[in-house]
Amino acid sequence: KSDDCQFVSIIDFTARQSQVKRWAGRATLNNFNLLEHAARVACSVDVFLQVNSKELNFSTEEELQTLRYALYHDYPEVLLNDTPSPVKAKYPDLDVLLKEIEGEIMEFLDLTETKNIKFICKIVDIKDCLYEAKQEKLLGNQDPEFDLVINGYAATFAKQVAKFAGVDQSIVDKLKEIGLEMLRKAAE
Repeated sequence: KSDDCQFVSIIDFTARQSQVKRWAGRATLNNFNLLEHAARVACSVDVFLQVNSKELNFSTEEELQTLRYALYHDYPEVLLNDTPSPVKAKYPDLDVLLKEIEGEIMEFLDLTETKNIKFICKIVDIKDCLYEAKQEKLLGNQDPEFDLVINGYAATFAKQVAKFAGVDQSIVDKLKEIGLEMLRKAAE
């Protein structure tokens, strides 16, 4: 594909992110969309990298690639929408197909996907879900899905640590520390 075509596709995809609603069509009191979510994840990753730059010892290129991955991590949802995890668990063939299509979209973006980069972005992504769930609860949304996100965070974090075995332990420790602080605030 030409550079012009790729640029137009990325601009179009970015604009379309604002039309993709979060929480797979659940009734929300906030009007969360994919573009806002991607911006929060990218900003949170940037802050994480800056605060922990000495300990992480990432090169400038690794930081850039981590930020790019954070910014574009949900681009496949522009085409595929947000498929809830329970649906993917019930229909594993659908999950395999979605992952294949997601892989093709991410390949188009030419992103670097090391374990450390994917882990940082995945945990920050989950933390943003925790943020959105907390916002819903603060506004009085009684949907039990939001309680599940808040109460299930520690188990979700542990599952991701196991999934990304071999990730730098200092990254795991720093992200765990931030997650525990978010849980304390969510409980307030």
